[in-house]
Amino acid sequence: MIDNIKLTGINAVKGYKADQHNKKSSSSSSSKSSAKNVTLSQQGKAIEQLLNSSEPKTQEKVEAIKAAIHNGEYEINMEKLVDAIVEHYQ
Repeated sequence: MIDNIKLTGINAVKGYKADQHNKKSSSSSSSKSSAKNVTLSQQGKAIEQLLNSSEPKTQEKVEAIKAAIHNGEYEINMEKLVDAIVEHYQ
């Protein structure tokens, strides 16, 4: 493989595509012969659990807000809105 030659224009694209094809060919033949295992650290497991547990709560809130907007019942707290705008631009 030629790594030290700087290719430009269409030659760069062709070179890149050929390189990617070669990588796929060599990795697909080697991946068939060996399986790879991935394990999460304790921190990764904790993050995954937190993400999985918080998603339904968020989705429930989104659905409740959508329903309130659809029914014309959603109220905007103007004081909070103004405070947030002022805070953002200070």
